[in-house]
Amino acid sequence: MGLDSQILAATISSRIAYDSIREHFNAKEASPSVAFWYELVRDYYERDKTAADIRVDTLRELGARRITNPKHADAILSTLDDLKPVSSPNVVELVLDLRRSNLALEFASATSSKDHNKASELLTQLNAVWEQVDLDAKSDVEYAKDWDTLDSTIGAANRVSVGPASLDSRIGGGALPGHHILIFGRTEIGKSCLTVSTTANLIRSGKTVLYVGNEDSINILKSRVRLSLLGQPQSWIDAHPNKAKRLLTELCGERLTMVHIHPGSISEVEDLTAKHSPNIIILDQIRNLSGAEDGMTQKMEHNAIRFRSLLGRQKIIGISVTQAGDRSQGHNSDGPIYLSAGDVDSSRVGLPGTVDLQIGIGASTEMRARGLRMLSFAKNKLATGGKSREPLLVRFNLELNRVEDTT
Repeated sequence: MGLDSQILAATISSRIAYDSIREHFNAKEASPSVAFWYELVRDYYERDKTAADIRVDTLRELGARRITNPKHADAILSTLDDLKPVSSPNVVELVLDLRRSNLALEFASATSSKDHNKASELLTQLNAVWEQVDLDAKSDVEYAKDWDTLDSTIGAANRVSVGPASLDSRIGGGALPGHHILIFGRTEIGKSCLTVSTTANLIRSGKTVLYVGNEDSINILKSRVRLSLLGQPQSWIDAHPNKAKRLLTELCGERLTMVHIHPGSISEVEDLTAKHSPNIIILDQIRNLSGAEDGMTQKMEHNAIRFRSLLGRQKIIGISVTQAGDRSQGHNSDGPIYLSAGDVDSSRVGLPGTVDLQIGIGASTEMRARGLRMLSFAKNKLATGGKSREPLLVRFNLELNRVEDTT
């Protein structure tokens, strides 16, 4: 892939790359098809000042509409389709390095010819390029609170309850804005039940929740949230539809948004966050999100990093759901009761590294028959002390989609 195509790929995947490159890249010197797409990239970022990157499918549609000669359509569209993932920081460094070299040669030529005005202008440009900080965006700086106001930020009053009392006791009373929680477990172990129950708990506590699903039917999931909120079986709802609707309005109001995107991307999650301004984002499942990376592990880890960044910037709590691998000897046999960080499927280090709390769900066949599950805290940065990593036995009420204390 030529340099002009690498530049195009880098600017599509990163606005910071575009901002770093735009003054040093002359699209007129690129191939006609790359110049065509680069102009659309420029227009895209001009229209949306908040865009951190560009959705390729949207860019492709914009390009297709702008092609006036059908004979050129295949060649132009194939340029975009043939782009490969690149390292944006390294592409930017290459562009800047070439720019420095060219300016240095021009400066030497102007100096030798005693063109002092041109030499002075080139020296100013050269210094500006040398001082440019490639893709290092300015960091957000936050100083710690004073001792007397510390608990006003991290104390019990700021903690958000995510589950039954026994679960909250393991995590210091609840989660804080910016925290990323990962729920994982094997297929059919009850990940959705815990996620739905947590959603209902958050709604009851007055929080605004954005539930982004990309696997199960979003309407089925919402019906399960309804069961959990009301604490009544479907037969009761069928017999009392008006009362159920009134209670849901009182309990929930407009504080729950549930949307299905498939396969979905972090950029789309960011757009939904900007639209709905939630306190909590639930991402079910993070492993299904699309990305530019080739392998699932790299894709998951990159998306997890971007999701964590979103949570930190917006000061909201995030809950992700993913699978656990099948490490049973015979496969599909009795699953493990206690899960560790290494049980996260496809990403045993990268994804866990981006979260503050890992809740693994496990159970034996006998436990499942009794409605019991064991919650393991493979990672817990929300609390310290003896119980912070101690497994917790809870009851899964599958009929009402509630997770309850066993005592």
